[in-house]
Amino acid sequence: MMLKMFNRLESGVMLIDKHAGITSHDVVDRIRKATGIRRIGHCGTLDPLATGLLVICVGRYTRLSPWLTCADKEYVSTFEFGSHSNNDDADGTITMLSDISPIEKKFLQDTLNNFRGSIMQIPPIYSAIRVGGQRSYKNARSGKNIKLAPRPVVIDKLDLINYSYPEATFNIKCSKGTYIRAIARDLGKACGSAGYVRKLRRTKVGSIYINRSITLAEVEERIKKGELNSCYTCVSDVLVDLPHLFIENQPSLVKRFINGNPIECLSEDNEEDYAVFDQKKQLLGIGRISSGKLHPNSVMATQF
Repeated sequence: MMLKMFNRLESGVMLIDKHAGITSHDVVDRIRKATGIRRIGHCGTLDPLATGLLVICVGRYTRLSPWLTCADKEYVSTFEFGSHSNNDDADGTITMLSDISPIEKKFLQDTLNNFRGSIMQIPPIYSAIRVGGQRSYKNARSGKNIKLAPRPVVIDKLDLINYSYPEATFNIKCSKGTYIRAIARDLGKACGSAGYVRKLRRTKVGSIYINRSITLAEVEERIKKGELNSCYTCVSDVLVDLPHLFIENQPSLVKRFINGNPIECLSEDNEEDYAVFDQKKQLLGIGRISSGKLHPNSVMATQF
């Protein structure tokens, strides 16, 4: 049996170091234009102001998006206190508050405790959340009075690494769906002031570090040279947060798996997702063990 692991020039995962001033969708559009491939998506939006790690899935690997999008994110961000932004970052309209005293460092550090762990967070009105079928930012731009419901998020780390009022820089680790802009806004209010994000850089997605990324300009240059394959990162490293399972020297089981059929498995049931590979370490798909069998969840390889 032969497996068609889909043309590597048409499917893969890129780790992009996004520069400021463009949207995440702009990155996708430029890669589509450069490659001629339409099936491309990102795994976790970065605002135009933000820089840093943006995971891009190409071709059939867009099926990995649910697993990559749900990963925790880490950031380095600088907040500015004493001023308000209508969209909670430096790209908005900034209004400096009058009669506001500087925030004492100890008071700021003590207040941080209220923002760690599981909290309820109200997203910024300038966000992509849908309200009545319409994106919240579109409603906000049209002058509508927007009220968004609080949502549960988890902030595992919110560490102050530098402070010189009015600016404070933090290391942040948080769950999917957390808005750093909302942390800045709410932290400023909790300190009796106001706050917004001046700088934001994503440094990590799950166990993927920013130092493995390349710039969008590098991607475009490599593609011009016919080196698209060099833009992709090793998929087993991208899926490092999933346990790996190998089907070795058993073509009949590989065939059943890629045809969407469950196969017998000696591993214990644990209801966890596994990244499933063949003996050549080629990704077959994502599966879950249940009732003594490995059930395909999303298949990457095809047969011909």
